[in-house]
Amino acid sequence: MRIFALKFWLAVVVFSVLSACSIGISQTVVVPTRLPTTPTATPTFTATPTNIPPTPTATSTKPGDPTITPTLSPSPTVPFAFSTVEAPPLDFTISTDSLPGVGGRLIFLTTLDGGVQAMFAFDVATGEVLPLFVSPQKAWLLSQSISPDGSEILISYAPPPPEGKPNYGYTDLYVLEADGQLQGVLKRTDEIEAFFGSIFSPTGDYIYYSHFFADSTATAGFRYHINRYPYPNGIPEVVVENAFWQRLSPDGAKLAYVSFDDRDFDELFVADSDGSNPVRVLNPEEFPTVDAPFFSPDNHFLYFSAVSEQPQSQTWWEKLIGVRIAFARSTAHNVPSDFWRVSLIDGVVEQVTNIQDQGMYGTFSPDGEWIAFTSSTGLYVMRPNGSGLVQVIEIATMYGTLDWIP
Repeated sequence: MRIFALKFWLAVVVFSVLSACSIGISQTVVVPTRLPTTPTATPTFTATPTNIPPTPTATSTKPGDPTITPTLSPSPTVPFAFSTVEAPPLDFTISTDSLPGVGGRLIFLTTLDGGVQAMFAFDVATGEVLPLFVSPQKAWLLSQSISPDGSEILISYAPPPPEGKPNYGYTDLYVLEADGQLQGVLKRTDEIEAFFGSIFSPTGDYIYYSHFFADSTATAGFRYHINRYPYPNGIPEVVVENAFWQRLSPDGAKLAYVSFDDRDFDELFVADSDGSNPVRVLNPEEFPTVDAPFFSPDNHFLYFSAVSEQPQSQTWWEKLIGVRIAFARSTAHNVPSDFWRVSLIDGVVEQVTNIQDQGMYGTFSPDGEWIAFTSSTGLYVMRPNGSGLVQVIEIATMYGTLDWIP
């Protein structure tokens, strides 16, 4: 259901072609140094992740048991002071007339003409769109997350390759400063490896990210782990193995993620921020394919994207061998989907949207009154229960993550 996840599925093909048989997971920590527009950060020392914990086993198989007590947290107050850059014009339609009194800025990614990827800030109140970063040709820009103090934006980024070489989209981690300069944070040490989906913790003291790496012992030939890195200087550690789609609760106490292993379905978990005490929050037989989770501001609900419809007519034999599950997972990222939410108090599941879209990724407004999300058809805003849905930007090239700041 996510566009940038597809790029790492393509990496499977690359892995097969290159026949990498033994790829480690050591990482290089780059001491932040000012970089030119095309980053060329040099690693200063190697940091090996701490011992990988075992693949988590859910402490409960019933949604909502045990319950997770909501924790109210204050809305962030992030000043916006980023410089802008020149960018080719966007071909899109904006409509904010149906959102009186709604403000703040939405930070999103999109692809421009010629395949160039860029980051923009959209003023919800005025409709103004400002370009913050435009990647060079053949570079990859996969995700972004603004720091709690609003001083920098964390990005998953692969600079342009040497002349004549392809860019497979294996991204490192950088921060974009308010003046438009890039600084290196974590740089890959293996040829087939990528860091993506990176996010700041609410206090800014950790960076969480998905780590893609080749592994000849895995059935698929590769794995995803969720790592965290003490920011700005620390040693990366594995928080959850065989998982991705990490999102933190607003108070930073809980971590939502989706498992990715050899089973025929993905599972949605909520754990403590260090990966301990995982709880399965959905029945995988009802939701065999999920992604893009995010918490409500009070931690009461966990929102997620799931396949809108499953095959309706199945024979008894198809039901027996699990065609429904196999279908859903095999087409996870290219079929119509919708947002749902599950109560972390009583396990009740509700469908929030009914738009059957693709590539959906959502976030709450700073005041907690609205949800914004991107999809394959543009940018939308709605109430937390799905009412008042408005498409504010109509465009078919948005992808990646989304931030809403004051």
